[in-house]
Amino acid sequence: MNYEDFKEELQEELQANFLQHIDFSTAVVKKVNETLEGLTLRFENQNKIAPTIYPEKLYKKYQNGASVSQIVDEVSESLFITGDYPELPSLTPENAEKYISFSLINKERNKELLAGCPYKEIHDIAAVPRWHISDEASFVVNNNVMQMLHMTKEEVLGVAQKNTESASYTCKKLDDVMREIMLNDGIDEEFINEVMPMGQTPFYVLSNTRGIDGSCAVLSDSFMQSVAEKLGSDEIYLLPSSRHEMIAIGFDAAIHSEDMKRIVMEVNSNPMVMQTPDYLSDSIYKYNAETHSLSVCDNRGMFHDKEYQKDSIKQSAGRGRAGI
Repeated sequence: MNYEDFKEELQEELQANFLQHIDFSTAVVKKVNETLEGLTLRFENQNKIAPTIYPEKLYKKYQNGASVSQIVDEVSESLFITGDYPELPSLTPENAEKYISFSLINKERNKELLAGCPYKEIHDIAAVPRWHISDEASFVVNNNVMQMLHMTKEEVLGVAQKNTESASYTCKKLDDVMREIMLNDGIDEEFINEVMPMGQTPFYVLSNTRGIDGSCAVLSDSFMQSVAEKLGSDEIYLLPSSRHEMIAIGFDAAIHSEDMKRIVMEVNSNPMVMQTPDYLSDSIYKYNAETHSLSVCDNRGMFHDKEYQKDSIKQSAGRGRAGI
């Protein structure tokens, strides 16, 4: 079955699985790190967020041996689980003050997306304003949304920075995070203690309390100051684990910058570990608690003298309404 026939059968079986009529619409979706064809499902008599699925990814499952019925069952189950989709938000400056914060993405891989939205440039990554409706639903505040809000770039970025600065973040030892994951997977605690003794690594995991787009924790200067105090170091090295978290290591415990960079690149190149939408960067960074700045390591293992200051904003030249 070719891709077009697969899409048609997918829609037919999805419609048969639900008791209410579904309007299907397709559009090219510029997602983080990738552009995909999206299939949006709009259920009758609902003024809620319409779920979007991505047939190209589902077709790969079909090519790998899954039947259309199996794929439809999986999609239907996920729609039922996430089920009660939130109401569409009112796009007002008042709501923007509550719900917009930053998300970090790779600059080079997201040129098209960045051309149409305001952002902060931070070395090879970009902080884009994202409207968080719920843990399952969010969208980038692009130029079109900005026009509907009647807000300027400076206003949107200012709101995002304020909310990012004041959000709740976590700093946990990597050992503890790994142990928690293994315990949740049902692995025996005695076995975990044998293979992973406590306190063996100097690494800490930085994220937000939601665990979604948590790498933006490094944009909160007050949080990074507390991390520096906790690690007992004015210089904190940062390894981008993914869009959702950063790995921190204090200056005294840090390994050579070339080794840290190699670790990051090895993780990012492993498709079993790094999913395309989660990729952030191959670079490593350094936060200086005294100067409140973030620098990036170059290919020679040296950190740039020119550092990102948390108050400096370089915005995109994407088209918006006049004066934006």
